[in-house]
Amino acid sequence: MEAQGYEVKQGKFISFRALADGLRPGQERFTRCKTLGEDYTEERITQRIKGIAIDRGPRRRSAGEITLRIALEDSIKAQQSAGYAR
Repeated sequence: MEAQGYEVKQGKFISFRALADGLRPGQERFTRCKTLGEDYTEERITQRIKGIAIDRGPRRRSAGEITLRIALEDSIKAQQSAGYAR
């Protein structure tokens, strides 16, 4: 990450911040990797660097699947839409 323009800080948790360059300003505060989710723990990052496969659970949805469902009877905004009228 340092080669990509980030400052890395090792403490109880790994944290980083973007350094300023000619194109963009730097970050004021550090971001803890643990706040980004389970895939950003020190152990998981090390596994990715070493090329060890990580079980990510069930496959992600394909682009054509519906990912959000709305109870049309309860949604006034949905009932007022042109699609609902058709």
